[in-house]
Order: sequence, then C-alpha cells, then structure tokens
Amino acid sequence: MTKGPAAVLTRLAQTGDGALALTFAGLAGAASLAAAAAALSRRRSARR
Repeated sequence: MTKGPAAVLTRLAQTGDGALALTFAGLAGAASLAAAAAALSRRRSARR
C-alpha cells in the first residue's frame, strides 16, 4: 500500500468525501508550489 498524501486521498475517496479529498489535494499542491518557489528564490539570491 502507498503511503503519504496519495494514501490519504485514496482513503478519503473510498469514504465518499470527495470535497475533503479535493481540498487536501489543493493544499498539498499549494504547499509544494510554495516550497519550490522558495527554493528557486533562495537559489537566485545565492547566485548574486
């Protein structure tokens, strides 16, 4: 069985709470985007 967000999404989908699963997926996506943006800005400022 998979672990992490995928497992949580699968469990939520099986219980029928699709709205909560979508919200969780959106939060996870936003968090990963923010982390990537922070890493990029850190790399850019380190080059200067």
